[in-house]
Amino acid sequence: AAIISLCKSVLANDGGLFHLAQALSVPAVGIFGPADETVYGKYPKDNEKVTVLTAKEVSCRPCYQQFRFPGCGSDRACLKAISPKQALNALSRMLSL
Repeated sequence: AAIISLCKSVLANDGGLFHLAQALSVPAVGIFGPADETVYGKYPKDNEKVTVLTAKEVSCRPCYQQFRFPGCGSDRACLKAISPKQALNALSRMLSL
């Protein structure tokens, strides 16, 4: 937590570091694959210091339900659809806050 509090921004998956950054009011970009961003994403929902990236066009997501990941029959399409360029652009926007 101490190290994250010193960061200008955080780029993370949909896990602990992303949520810790939010709790510390550090601008954050979260990459959400199997998990539902409407359940595990921004808090509060209108938090302008947080960007959530998802692959909305992937029909099988979110597949993470009731704290379980059933495995993936789609070769992790929900993660592969989010490009490094998208992530860097979002991070760049967060760094300008």
